[in-house]
Amino acid sequence: MAGTHRIPLIGLAQAGNAGYFDDAGFPTGEGWEKVPFPQIDDPQAYALEISGDSMLPVYRDGDIVIVSPAANVRRGDRVIAKTVQGEVLCKTLARRTLTRIELSSFNPAYPDRSFDVPDIAWIADFTRRLEPAESDERRLIEAALRQHRRGIVDRRVFQQRGIDMALQR
Repeated sequence: MAGTHRIPLIGLAQAGNAGYFDDAGFPTGEGWEKVPFPQIDDPQAYALEISGDSMLPVYRDGDIVIVSPAANVRRGDRVIAKTVQGEVLCKTLARRTLTRIELSSFNPAYPDRSFDVPDIAWIADFTRRLEPAESDERRLIEAALRQHRRGIVDRRVFQQRGIDMALQR
């Protein structure tokens, strides 16, 4: 792919384990799975795969976001924060003072969180969503199937694209 390079992909569950990040929030070591991504200004950027439903409805389980540890975080930014106890949180930075960091949840079913600054090991900005081609294709197929069920898309659309109608089941 022209104009792309490969960045490390880390699972959210891995992110909380000791030894995966340095003190500044950069991935450490080698052997990471790597995903192609267009050129980004932060050479330390990495991809993080979301797990669970705490970020619904904005992000779903399996979505991949690009984390930029070198970026300055500001109020309203979507962030990944790691506590000194090892908990990794994906939230929105609601407020940051000299003594407190307040993080708001994407999903109203999960509480907002507030920490003393020394309780946060690092905090990094994430700005983009990277979706694998397979999930994009699957979402297109699912959308076309919904339209077909409503009578909006004709069966021939699927046949032209070589999509098996058995996916309707």
